[in-house]
Amino acid sequence: METIMQTEELLIEATRLFPRVHFRDNGELCISGRIISDHLSEFFSPLFTWVQHFPGKHIILEVNLDYLNSNGTFLLIDLLHRMEAREQIHSIKVIWHYEEEDESHYELGEIVREKLTRAEFSYVSYI
Repeated sequence: METIMQTEELLIEATRLFPRVHFRDNGELCISGRIISDHLSEFFSPLFTWVQHFPGKHIILEVNLDYLNSNGTFLLIDLLHRMEAREQIHSIKVIWHYEEEDESHYELGEIVREKLTRAEFSYVSYI
């Protein structure tokens, strides 16, 4: 897993077990691919650090994961809670992508949304 961290952005390239992450300094964040590994604490650590130091007021997070295990779900919720805890961040929009016929992945997005207080969700289906 190669991590490139600059003051403005965080880029982690995807592997077989981990998703691609691209967090930009303008508040456009994207997590895409698959979260398969159960050893995710090290993977999420730079994401938590980036959010802690994000100087902006608005975040748009695109979650485009075709597979997300339970540990990954827990840590994604933790990441969103950390965003919500930062008073400096005024708005958090989550765009949850799911395969059109995958009701369980859509419902997972609903479960994540229910765990949050400030994040605004929208859902985008694809074929």
